[in-house]
Amino acid sequence: MSAVGFKIPVEAEYIPTGNVFTADFNTPVTGKYGFETVKNTNVKILDLKPNTVYLIDRIAVSGSLDESSFTSSFDLENKLSLFFKTIKGNSEKGIRLHKNPIPIINYVDNQDLIIWVKSQKKDDQLVCDFRGILKQIAETIGVEKIDIVINLSIYEINNTVYNRAFLDANDENAKPLSYR
Repeated sequence: MSAVGFKIPVEAEYIPTGNVFTADFNTPVTGKYGFETVKNTNVKILDLKPNTVYLIDRIAVSGSLDESSFTSSFDLENKLSLFFKTIKGNSEKGIRLHKNPIPIINYVDNQDLIIWVKSQKKDDQLVCDFRGILKQIAETIGVEKIDIVINLSIYEINNTVYNRAFLDANDENAKPLSYR
């Protein structure tokens, strides 16, 4: 049972994932650590199976800096954030799964996230874009790169009754999931 109060079917497969996002000093912004690079765009999280519902349930964020240095180096004009989307094969464009970026404001462990994904086509992938800039501070002088680790708890739900009840925005006859 998730903390927000809905049941995940017992036959759902738990899929833990982990991705490392790296910012090099002076790239792409002089004097800062920029995550806004190609290597942090469309980073594959998971290959999606057709006609399957996925729940991104929880997130954990950590990194190569201690948390105090991490939060002290925030660039308030270019905040760290995540976007999840689905893409088809090697496509550059994708369909965002949420309207606004998910802000990364500190290290967290086992934080609720709750993002639903339904894959309907073959070769769909769940990908992530990581954006933002960290300033160089006294503690990071001489540090060539900074890594941020994003761990996700995902459930693959392949239950006919559950999937049929999943709210498909394109199907006006679909019934929403029952939240209890």
